Amino acid sequence: MAVLVENDPIIREAYSELHRFYANDEMREKVRQRHRFLIDYNLGMASSREEGKAEGKIEGKIDIAKTMKEEGFDQDVIVKITGLSPEEIERLN
Repeated sequence: MAVLVENDPIIREAYSELHRFYANDEMREKVRQRHRFLIDYNLGMASSREEGKAEGKIEGKIDIAKTMKEEGFDQDVIVKITGLSPEEIERLN
């Protein structure tokens, strides 16, 4: 690293700027807050995607169960195929 800093003026300037930046407590705190925000945001987005996938799977099972019920399949078969409980199948229209 030291060789790069010594031999390249652009890297030397960037390295110097980095040291000035980290010497400033206020800027360091702003970066820490921004970093924390981005982590929280990304975790929230990932969680929302997972919740959406789970809801989609349940809705798909319900649609399949409704169709099977309309086609006259036995409730035990519907339970086995969809994984829904007999009570959930009873409530379907």
